[in-house]
Amino acid sequence: MGKELYEEEEYNKAINPLTEALIIFSHHKGIKLNLMQELLSTYDNDKLNNDELKQVKKLILKLITFSKEHELYTRLKKMQKKYQQLASI
Repeated sequence: MGKELYEEEEYNKAINPLTEALIIFSHHKGIKLNLMQELLSTYDNDKLNNDELKQVKKLILKLITFSKEHELYTRLKKMQKKYQQLASI
């Protein structure tokens, strides 16, 4: 469901299903990355609410332990860079 909403650029609507999935699968790195992507896209479309950036920062801190060999490392680094750009870091 979240993926379909993302493809339709319904970023804000995709956050709830991904958040619910993360509650059930709290250690699932792919869900965390998908949620980060939705939050960054939502913030990028409407920069009035900093809650998305705060949540992304928490997720980055949980995933920062990826090794360079991890299959999701490149994706994490791309989102980390986007976060830094949006947060003006």
